[in-house]
Amino acid sequence: NVPTNEGTGSLITLDENGSEVIDQIRIADCVGDGSPDGSALNANVDGITITNTTNTIYVTNTSMIRLKRSYYTTTSWDGEFLYFQNAEAERASSTGFSLSSAGSGGNGNFITLDNCFSCTNESHGMEFSTSLDASINVTNPNVRDNKGHGILVDGNGGNTSIVNPVIGGNSKGSSGTNHGITIGSNINDVYIAGGRIGGDATL
Repeated sequence: NVPTNEGTGSLITLDENGSEVIDQIRIADCVGDGSPDGSALNANVDGITITNTTNTIYVTNTSMIRLKRSYYTTTSWDGEFLYFQNAEAERASSTGFSLSSAGSGGNGNFITLDNCFSCTNESHGMEFSTSLDASINVTNPNVRDNKGHGILVDGNGGNTSIVNPVIGGNSKGSSGTNHGITIGSNINDVYIAGGRIGGDATL
């Protein structure tokens, strides 16, 4: 729990140590709260940031709430293998899961989001950015009541799979402007199956 809008950076940052690569990190059973001020949201501090050459990261049973971005990989991230399981992103002042990488060439090649919750954020629930070069496997996501898109697929890693989603009530406050799942221009190989997309937040 941090003072609202004080400081910069993240509650947890995973970064290489000079030229020493980070590998095999576990973050489990953590709660990070960006604001002690009730309904106020933090616009300065992210939850968990992953950058540069960091590999094989597991984030499990963790909740990041009322922060700028709950989970954030930067455009400098050129590692491999991220696993989010039972990870909660709630009431971010920006995006719940904001995932980027250093671009093409096999960087960030495999990301799994399993049973993740990303709701009531001020922008998108999950954003796979234009710089993200990764195979993404999303299973059983709960993505509701965000002001932006529920899931924005803008990364062209060649394989994005979204299975059994529960997605509704997005574009909150501006009905029709944003959508449950949006796929950007010239994005290929996206598979969506099962679940429900659309309707209000009380699916």
